[in-house]
Amino acid sequence: MNELQLSNDLTTIETEIKSYQNIAGQSIFEIGRRLKHVKENDLAHGEFVKWLERVNITRDYSSKYMRVYEEFNNSNVVSTRHLGVTALNELAQIPEIERTKEHTTSKGEVKTPDKMTVRELRELKKQLKQRDEQNAQLQSQVEQAQRSEEIAKKQLEDAESKEPEVIEKYMEPEAVSYTHLKLPTILLV
Repeated sequence: MNELQLSNDLTTIETEIKSYQNIAGQSIFEIGRRLKHVKENDLAHGEFVKWLERVNITRDYSSKYMRVYEEFNNSNVVSTRHLGVTALNELAQIPEIERTKEHTTSKGEVKTPDKMTVRELRELKKQLKQRDEQNAQLQSQVEQAQRSEEIAKKQLEDAESKEPEVIEKYMEPEAVSYTHLKLPTILLV
């Protein structure tokens, strides 16, 4: 068998690798596009999962391909074209605003998500989820404090606007005893 001879020039090899990466990345989007088309238009007439077996794609991977296509089809994200379907799927699940920010990985490296490994992307998703849960909890506490403040203000306003209540009560005077008083003694001569 005649094997294609590879170049010994690194620049040529790098160019070829980048070209194949671009082709592979573009293929992921195109596969997702076609899967979505088949599913949305019911071209397999209710047997989408069975049809997937014919094209040798699992249901899980078809979901990944379609999610990647849906998330990135209108973007000019060239830097993601080198990623595989699993990494692209993980990246698609990270909020768009977080994709351009630099994040610190568990190894202390600072990277943007498109430069992360699948493991790092999963760690980032977990961190973002924890942050969002903490923020939601804090927001709930703020809202609860605001409600308590509103109730306290209302109670204070009600108390301030209330006319003072005057209670009239008759009290019997107590018997006065003068035995404890020392009166001056007057002598008459």
